[in-house]
Amino acid sequence: MKYMNYKILYFTLEGNSNMAMWQKIHFFDELKRHGVEIVTLASLDIKSWDEANEAVLNMLREGGFSLFFTAICRKEQLYVETLQEIKKMGVPTLCIRFDNLLIPYYDKELSPYFDLVWLTSIETQRLYDRWGVKTVFAPYAANPFFFKYNEKPLTRKICFIGTPYGSRTRMMNTLLDGGINLSLFFGKPSNDNIVTKQPAEKAFLPSYQYGKMQVFFDRMKTWEGRKLIKGTFINKLKGNIQLLENDYLSNSPSVPFEQICEIYSEYALSLASTSAVHTDILKEPLKVVNLRNFEIPMSGGIEICRFNKELSEYFEENKEIIFYRSKEELVDKAKYYTQKASDSNIYSIKSAARKRSENEHTWYCRFSKVLGELGLKL
Repeated sequence: MKYMNYKILYFTLEGNSNMAMWQKIHFFDELKRHGVEIVTLASLDIKSWDEANEAVLNMLREGGFSLFFTAICRKEQLYVETLQEIKKMGVPTLCIRFDNLLIPYYDKELSPYFDLVWLTSIETQRLYDRWGVKTVFAPYAANPFFFKYNEKPLTRKICFIGTPYGSRTRMMNTLLDGGINLSLFFGKPSNDNIVTKQPAEKAFLPSYQYGKMQVFFDRMKTWEGRKLIKGTFINKLKGNIQLLENDYLSNSPSVPFEQICEIYSEYALSLASTSAVHTDILKEPLKVVNLRNFEIPMSGGIEICRFNKELSEYFEENKEIIFYRSKEELVDKAKYYTQKASDSNIYSIKSAARKRSENEHTWYCRFSKVLGELGLKL
């Protein structure tokens, strides 16, 4: 297949930090295989916001770029004047909002100046409509060239890769209390190549303050925000939840990012969370779809998570994904797939999850949809 060649300028806060690595592994790498080159301009490598904005314009003036792309949506960092100048050059501007479910009000002032804003959560789209923003919704995805399905002998356990806290700890405690063998991959990495969820490095000069009280007042304006506040409040009242330590738990160090897909491929089940921040403690949590929800099936893993309506539209229940709706169902299903289900049943779900992911949930699929809204055809 012959692909159109595109050159995209990606303006980011994160430089070469670990937080930026997932983007390189996910959509940078995949799009490169489809003839799309992404050139990164990292603000952390520049001394001031003025200099950063000037660098954006200078690079675009050199020509050859089909798109200006960024996840930055604060006018104190990316200037309105910069976007207006880019528009004069005839270069389309696209902003992807990874956190539009949790902090949509961050985007209110600058988002109307982009040609298109890519929302990764549909729930707050109504706010952007109200602000006069042209938006497109497309969830996360996974790179099929990196997250490969390697069929191997099954490990009849459930695994979780990541930091145990809040709702994650509650899920794991439910399993451990129910006698389910759980492998947790967390702690000091086995080598220095691990990519962990660390806070992004500080930008050069903080140009604005968005304090906790402002976040609180903004969240009070929406039902999603009020759920976040309520969940956080209840969690604080209950105090920290400690992970149970019994014979069913095995704790291994964090693994290099390159080995994550091998673990998902190997284990009978892979645990995932579909609740935002602390809201899993609520009777009706605020649902969220994240990277892990696509990394697991792309790796040929069987994802088990709390029922999520949006996720159920992407993967077929019991054939490509396993949902639970109560603690009892979580234990029952975990016990079935780790102890009773046949190998052929498990392998069929793994293969189906991978196939669905390859066909519908790649970054190429996502970018094809989004860039199509700008008249760019991959």
